[in-house]
Amino acid sequence: MTDDTLNVSQLNIVDSKGQTRISFSVEKEGKDEVPRITIIDHKLRPRIYIRVTKKGPTLGFLNENGSTSFGLSMFHESLNGLVINDSTGKLAITMLADGNRNPQLSFYNNEGEMIFSLPS
Repeated sequence: MTDDTLNVSQLNIVDSKGQTRISFSVEKEGKDEVPRITIIDHKLRPRIYIRVTKKGPTLGFLNENGSTSFGLSMFHESLNGLVINDSTGKLAITMLADGNRNPQLSFYNNEGEMIFSLPS
């Protein structure tokens, strides 16, 4: 039995027309290298991504404009969160839970300013 390994920094899965529909990559973010999986729709727009940074994993859903509309993150062991953005990608709602089981629900205006939060 032989052990063959293929090492690449990016691997693309293409459809029958040769268009990339899924991309596995390692991207440079500042000094860090971040693994990322991107799923691309029939109009060749990125729509879903999974990435893992030093802070933790993130799952993002992109709208037709390429802005993250919905994201789920585990920032680190003691903070998990759900983020919902408006159609322009601006922060609208966050739901966070820290390691001490202290949940927080926050709403933001069009300028990204927090307008309401529970607990306050």
